[in-house]
Amino acid sequence: MMPEAAPIAAPPPPPQQKPSLMLTNMVGKQSKRHHHVAYLHPDGSGVTSADNGHSHDYVVMQTPQGWGRACSPAQDGHTHTLSPMEGKEKETPKGDAELVAEVRTLFKEAKEYEADSRKKADESEEFRKGNQWTAAHRQELEGKQRACLTINEITSKLDILSGYQRQNRTDIHYLPVEEGDARIADILNALTKNICEQNNFEYEETQVFEDQIASGRGHYNIYIDREENPQGDIVIERYPRREVWFGPHEKLDASDAEYALKSKWVSLGWAEGEWPDKAKKLVPSSTAFEDRDDPHHNKPGEQYDISTNKQPAIAGGPDPDFVNIAKKEYRIIECQRKEYRRVPVVGYQEDDFFANIEGIGADNLAKVKTIPFLSVFRQKKTRVRLTTIINDVLLADEYPEDLSRDFSIIPAYAYKAGKDWWGKVEGAKDPQRESNKRHSQMVDILNKVAAYGWFGDKNTFETPQEEDKFKKNSSSPGFYQRIRNVDKPPSKVEGIKFPGELASLIELSGAKLREIMNINPELMGINSKAESGVAIVEKKRQGLLGNEFLFDNLNFSKKLLGRTLVALIQKAYDPKRIMRVIANRNVRSPVEIAGKKMDEYPQEELLALLTEADLTKYDVVVSESAFSPTNRNANFIAWSTLAMQGAPVPLTLLVELSDLPNKAKAMEQIQAEIQAKAQETKAKMDTEIQKSQIAAQSKAGGAAGTAAMTSRSGMPTQ
Repeated sequence: MMPEAAPIAAPPPPPQQKPSLMLTNMVGKQSKRHHHVAYLHPDGSGVTSADNGHSHDYVVMQTPQGWGRACSPAQDGHTHTLSPMEGKEKETPKGDAELVAEVRTLFKEAKEYEADSRKKADESEEFRKGNQWTAAHRQELEGKQRACLTINEITSKLDILSGYQRQNRTDIHYLPVEEGDARIADILNALTKNICEQNNFEYEETQVFEDQIASGRGHYNIYIDREENPQGDIVIERYPRREVWFGPHEKLDASDAEYALKSKWVSLGWAEGEWPDKAKKLVPSSTAFEDRDDPHHNKPGEQYDISTNKQPAIAGGPDPDFVNIAKKEYRIIECQRKEYRRVPVVGYQEDDFFANIEGIGADNLAKVKTIPFLSVFRQKKTRVRLTTIINDVLLADEYPEDLSRDFSIIPAYAYKAGKDWWGKVEGAKDPQRESNKRHSQMVDILNKVAAYGWFGDKNTFETPQEEDKFKKNSSSPGFYQRIRNVDKPPSKVEGIKFPGELASLIELSGAKLREIMNINPELMGINSKAESGVAIVEKKRQGLLGNEFLFDNLNFSKKLLGRTLVALIQKAYDPKRIMRVIANRNVRSPVEIAGKKMDEYPQEELLALLTEADLTKYDVVVSESAFSPTNRNANFIAWSTLAMQGAPVPLTLLVELSDLPNKAKAMEQIQAEIQAKAQETKAKMDTEIQKSQIAAQSKAGGAAGTAAMTSRSGMPTQ
């Protein structure tokens, strides 16, 4: 009998891959040379466009070398090979002079557009620093030997808001929604936390917030830096307010602005080191740096961007907006402009395939349209063009990878209405001026009305020494003084009474300033009566209501920052680098991914997930999570209070919310103790159940014996 043949194992399924649009090579005789556009499904099968009266099917086949694709032959037996087909964005070439002129024009327009708001912002920053008198007023008062006091009540109010922000810092946090992958969201959270720590983001954010509340606008700057690390490091920093301009916009995140500019003043030597070829063109204009005895030029150390220190243009000289003669500096301007265009996009909904086919040519576009299940439509696309100039020299013109569709500069506003924006200081300027004026008047009046003196003649004291002694001791209690005649002592002249109305005005101006700024003592939890911690927290919350919008605006900017950060992560971090970063972080602090510890996942699984994932397309929402120990401590106190009041709060929750050292070890011990007590309780219950069963069995046995004896004797046993 012949042995049965071993069953033939079914071949493994072909590997899944991303759907793609491809191009075939050119084949055929001279009169019939042609090529096709091919679409490949995730399983590797596909079809070509109909050209020269035919099309091809692409099938997947298994060979000794692995899986491959084969083109089904046409009727004449010819076939094609495949190569990737990629669209190319159309460039808009312009000459250097044209680009420089455009940037200089946009800078002038933005400067004019923001002129009023920037003037208010500059003055607000001076008020915050305590420079609250104009130079003319100060000079006038000092010339008359009158008091010129600055009782700076603004800074302390702003410090309260700054302290509140510091105590309630939050992390950028990603949450999956709908079909989003929780694993991707948690990986992004761990990676983002690492990036923020490298950039000292909590301190940069606080500086942005302080710019926001004082002057009305702060700025984040985010970009990829490849100078030291070729892979690229993501940088998040606060950018100086005075060196940023935006085009007209209404939205708080400036997402509807057409352009943004940022600048930096540099020396000629710096420019020669960074841009040696380009800086040669600056040498002719550097002759303007020759020393001149001109009162219109800024003196070294003066602020060239404050309205009171403007450097006027000189006929035939360089434009002071771009060249500072006194400081011998040039202004580098980076202009980020959005370009909009309608591009052809091909899509196939069932494979979730959509691709930009701009630049493939009219012939190939026509071929794509012959594939029946593919749809072609026009889509609005945005890209950012970065043009950098220094004075009248073009340094660079490019479409950088870290400016795909949003600016690198992200604003955080306090108040904004149309083109005007301002901060908390603006409304407090007049009350602050009033307070300074009243305090100065009070000192002047006190110097006059509080004066008292003594009258005497040349015969009042016996000697000049006794007269000097009286001058020294007249204000001392119980002093003794020798005079010529006790019937004619020195006569005292009292000063005029200080007007109490002035003190009331000063107190009223202070109250008005607090009311206008809406920053009250309740924000600090100040109260003369003994109150519970919960009541103090509630009062602080109520005191914050009038300033809640500041934190909302800051968080709104942080959400745009979070979305931009995801796009930059996709460009600077490959899957292996992401795995290295979160693995190192997991060593320092355990990382959880979709509710499981990272160590429980095979590294190959996570690596495969990241290799196939397009982070920019994942459905995640940018949110926030608790950051600072103060915030966590507040939560800990709230839950602890509930526990002390008898609420069934688990001990493990309190430990998790606390900042105790060796928290993980303590949690393990608590869990072990809980399990041990549970086992002990179960053992006791089992023992009691067994005792009850034995007692029941004994009772049942005794009753049965008594019944048996009764049945034999006819009477119960004595």
